[in-house]
Amino acid sequence: MQPIERRGYAFISRQPSPACIWLRQIFLLCQSSGVLITLKINEILPLQMIKITSKLLPSIGVLLGSAVLCSGQTIFSTDFGTAPDGPISGAAGWEGQAAWTISGGNAINGANFSRARNLASFGIGVGDTVSVLLTDVVFTGAGNGGNDLYAFGVAALPEHTGAQTPQVRAELQFTGTSLSVGSATDTAYAAGSDVLDIQMDFVRLANGSWDLTPTITNKTDATSFVGSTIVATNLVGNTGAAAGLTLSEYLDADPGNTARFGMRGLTSNTTDAAIAIGGISVDLVVVPEPSTYALITGLIVIGFGVIRRRKA
Repeated sequence: MQPIERRGYAFISRQPSPACIWLRQIFLLCQSSGVLITLKINEILPLQMIKITSKLLPSIGVLLGSAVLCSGQTIFSTDFGTAPDGPISGAAGWEGQAAWTISGGNAINGANFSRARNLASFGIGVGDTVSVLLTDVVFTGAGNGGNDLYAFGVAALPEHTGAQTPQVRAELQFTGTSLSVGSATDTAYAAGSDVLDIQMDFVRLANGSWDLTPTITNKTDATSFVGSTIVATNLVGNTGAAAGLTLSEYLDADPGNTARFGMRGLTSNTTDAAIAIGGISVDLVVVPEPSTYALITGLIVIGFGVIRRRKA
């Protein structure tokens, strides 16, 4: 054990205490597990510089606990390759109409007015981002002259009928040469052979609207197309407690109200526009409350105070 100095009222050990090491490891764990706002304590306060009295540890524990609330959460992740062939409804946590099926490791729709949704429900606060990722997507057909063919997004939990699945959404179009999702466009898409990953980030705004930023990655020819941020389609609900309300209004009407991911074919079965989707995942990225920012700032102030005390 290294010698201990006495400075004022605080005993300062040359060897970091177990509590200091524990706090540092918690920060490193947060940093590696998807926390959006982390304080790299190993850079701000290197381990050999952390000299904390026991009186400060409770405050830092509270601040740290609040900081780790700012994180991403996986709502669901479905690999249709692990699901048996047959109707999507009842398989892998999904429900939907008969036109949506699972075949050969993909969710399939052969161009029908039909809907499907995942049964996982979640709340969405103002400023939060719903990140939707479709993997191994193959579109087959001539399309419909650039009209909307499929929609992907979120809707109020009661909505599972008609055009309101989903309410807040991005639409897929195909002109015969260009495939678009929102503002992102693959200008040389080879229908039936090119394999895509499609990401759609929906951000809930305070005014009730939603921003959409889409990205198309063509895995076949190694190209990527990032769309500009646009206002997402934002439909009014027509079912149960969501009737007459936008998704934001529904979520605000009761703290317990939640949303679900959904997708819908927007064309009749006479349209040449089939789609196969290998997997779908949805993550929720939560923006911290203002009080959390204040607590994090407090932690930084305490850290600098500790350093100044050490140098005194």
